[in-house]
Amino acid sequence: MSDLKTISLFDTFVYQAELPKYLEDKNFINACNEHTDKAIADAEPTIAAREKKLETSIGDHGMSYHSQAEIF
Repeated sequence: MSDLKTISLFDTFVYQAELPKYLEDKNFINACNEHTDKAIADAEPTIAAREKKLETSIGDHGMSYHSQAEIF
Protein backbone atom coordinates (compact mmCIF):
# COMPACT_ATOMS: atom_id res chain seq x y z
CA MET A 1 0.00 0.00 0.00
CA SER A 2 1.33 3.44 -0.86
CA ASP A 3 1.57 6.42 1.47
CA LEU A 4 -0.93 9.21 0.98
CA LYS A 5 0.92 12.44 0.28
CA THR A 6 -0.34 15.98 0.31
CA ILE A 7 0.92 18.36 -2.35
CA SER A 8 -0.12 21.92 -3.08
CA LEU A 9 -1.26 22.64 -6.60
CA PHE A 10 -2.92 25.75 -7.99
CA ASP A 11 -2.47 27.93 -4.94
CA THR A 12 -5.02 30.72 -4.75
CA PHE A 13 -4.38 34.00 -3.03
CA VAL A 14 -7.35 35.97 -1.74
CA TYR A 15 -6.92 39.67 -1.12
CA GLN A 16 -9.23 41.60 1.16
CA ALA A 17 -9.56 45.34 1.59
CA GLU A 18 -12.09 47.27 3.58
CA LEU A 19 -13.44 50.27 1.71
CA PRO A 20 -15.63 52.18 4.17
CA LYS A 21 -16.90 54.57 1.51
CA TYR A 22 -18.69 51.66 -0.14
CA LEU A 23 -19.92 50.13 3.11
CA GLU A 24 -21.53 53.39 4.29
CA ASP A 25 -23.70 53.52 1.19
CA LYS A 26 -26.29 50.74 1.38
CA ASN A 27 -26.40 50.74 -2.43
CA PHE A 28 -22.74 49.71 -2.60
CA ILE A 29 -23.57 47.00 -5.12
CA ASN A 30 -24.00 49.79 -7.67
CA ALA A 31 -20.21 50.15 -7.65
CA CYS A 32 -20.04 46.74 -9.34
CA ASN A 33 -22.89 47.13 -11.83
CA GLU A 34 -20.78 48.81 -14.51
CA HIS A 35 -18.28 45.97 -14.47
CA THR A 36 -20.89 43.23 -14.23
CA ASP A 37 -22.88 44.66 -17.13
CA LYS A 38 -19.72 44.78 -19.28
CA ALA A 39 -18.79 41.20 -18.39
CA ILE A 40 -22.28 40.01 -19.36
CA ALA A 41 -22.17 41.94 -22.65
CA ASP A 42 -18.71 40.53 -23.41
CA ALA A 43 -20.08 36.99 -22.95
CA GLU A 44 -22.92 37.38 -25.46
CA PRO A 45 -20.87 36.16 -28.47
CA THR A 46 -19.73 33.11 -26.49
CA ILE A 47 -23.31 32.30 -25.52
CA ALA A 48 -24.50 32.67 -29.14
CA ALA A 49 -21.71 30.43 -30.47
CA ARG A 50 -22.40 27.81 -27.81
CA GLU A 51 -26.12 27.77 -28.57
CA LYS A 52 -25.41 27.45 -32.29
CA LYS A 53 -23.06 24.52 -31.71
CA LEU A 54 -25.48 22.75 -29.35
CA GLU A 55 -28.51 23.64 -31.46
CA THR A 56 -30.50 24.61 -28.38
CA SER A 57 -31.17 27.67 -26.29
CA ILE A 58 -29.49 27.39 -22.91
CA GLY A 59 -28.69 31.05 -22.30
CA ASP A 60 -25.92 31.57 -19.81
CA HIS A 61 -26.55 28.37 -17.84
CA GLY A 62 -23.30 27.20 -16.25
CA MET A 63 -21.36 30.34 -17.10
CA SER A 64 -19.71 32.75 -14.72
CA TYR A 65 -18.86 36.37 -15.34
CA HIS A 66 -15.52 37.90 -14.54
CA SER A 67 -14.57 41.53 -14.70
CA GLN A 68 -11.38 42.69 -16.36
CA ALA A 69 -8.17 42.79 -14.34
CA GLU A 70 -8.24 46.56 -13.85
CA ILE A 71 -11.56 47.49 -12.27
CA PHE A 72 -10.48 50.53 -10.26
